[in-house]
Amino acid sequence: MNLIEPSLSQRLTAELFDQIIVPLGETLRADGEPTYLSMDPEEHSLSYFSQPSSTSMEAAEFDSSVYGTPELLIEGLSAHWENSGNTDLCSLIPMMREIASALQEEAVENDGSVSVFCYAMF
Repeated sequence: MNLIEPSLSQRLTAELFDQIIVPLGETLRADGEPTYLSMDPEEHSLSYFSQPSSTSMEAAEFDSSVYGTPELLIEGLSAHWENSGNTDLCSLIPMMREIASALQEEAVENDGSVSVFCYAMF
């Protein structure tokens, strides 16, 4: 692991933003549509706070995860974007898969173990 050079997942994430997300936002802005994450204040909103729909969770909600793996999360996002008419966001999916794969590989490499070439100081 090289702490000076960005990792593969960091490089892919920067590419995702620069090559896909920014152009999508620019297209929306050029068409007069609101962008996905507007930086401008909402004119008619008194506050950005919204009341949560639920104030508590059940124990079972902590035990089960609909999107327990990166693959399931990406598939869920893809289905949501398709169903909600945001098919342009589906162009993010291939790069998201690459980033997830890179993160999984980096997690294996960076397991927190101390190299035999280093010594631990107490």
